[in-house]
Amino acid sequence: MDPQTRNKKIVDLTEQKLTTLGFLGLNAVQGVKNLVEQVRADPENLGSKFPVLSDSDTHFTRLSTSSSATTVVAPDLMSQYEINFYYHGLSEDPPKLMWRSDFDITPFRMPKVGERFFKPYPKPAFGIFNTRLNDLKTHGIKYSALKAARFLTVNEDDGTETWGPFTVWIAVHPNTTKAAAVRDITPDILQVLNDAQVYGAVVEWYEGTV
Repeated sequence: MDPQTRNKKIVDLTEQKLTTLGFLGLNAVQGVKNLVEQVRADPENLGSKFPVLSDSDTHFTRLSTSSSATTVVAPDLMSQYEINFYYHGLSEDPPKLMWRSDFDITPFRMPKVGERFFKPYPKPAFGIFNTRLNDLKTHGIKYSALKAARFLTVNEDDGTETWGPFTVWIAVHPNTTKAAAVRDITPDILQVLNDAQVYGAVVEWYEGTV
């Protein structure tokens, strides 16, 4: 973003311009989007509190790029940044990641501590159909959805697109299961897939009703 645009007042920019810049729309970080929408809804009172775009970026930086947000702090299995932003771009209110089987071998792109204007790349999902997932056993964990999908990561810096692996995408009912529990049964699910000659698959868990 050029300095001139960065110093523009939020209330003076059109919705289309804010969407192009990534402050509104499906690819906007939810915290930033909420802030911009609040300012535009009440410009008389909030326009002076957050008058320019750089203020909304600073607000996001404060929430998501601190050292504690980008490191794993027990009892969490992943950083809060990855938990909250792994599915960025999936929807306007994407789910939070609980665990993924390739956590140790596929690092999630994160900002450096104090880095400003950093945003995760959007990651839309595409369904895979005609797969036999009913044979998978989840060892008593009550799941609300079990799907096959592939995720497309869009690098907004250079426009490249990268397809992720075949993913078994499992939702558990909110507040019913701990991340450690789904982590512990993931190897059994991968073994079932390997026995069925489905190699290189990833298992991802999240909280949700669908």
